[in-house]
Amino acid sequence: MVKSSRERLLLLDVPLHQIRELERTRKIKKSLHIHTPASGIVMNIGVREGQYVTPATELYMIADLHKVWVYADIYEYELPWVRPNDPVEMQLAGVPGKTFKGPLCQHTCRLGNFKSGDKNERI
Repeated sequence: MVKSSRERLLLLDVPLHQIRELERTRKIKKSLHIHTPASGIVMNIGVREGQYVTPATELYMIADLHKVWVYADIYEYELPWVRPNDPVEMQLAGVPGKTFKGPLCQHTCRLGNFKSGDKNERI
């Protein structure tokens, strides 16, 4: 019985350290913590403690933010000083004290609430 339960937990990807703790304490737990195979930032939590889940339930939405596109508005009079591959730095209010760096990728034109000749830059 213990062997089949252990194999079932392994098939469910329960980490070995949790299985060992169950074997050591011989106490049944109502919940186990889950390890994700992905790294990143949690963008959305789809479940709450005590909620019933199925294989189709989205537990978390995790985004890998190591590479992102940023769009910046450049005024027409600034265009002579801006070229593709220029180094760019950006700071975000949500991540105080950190400076993000990258190259300017391309110029794109976009219609909107811009004056004639303004460009949208992808960083």
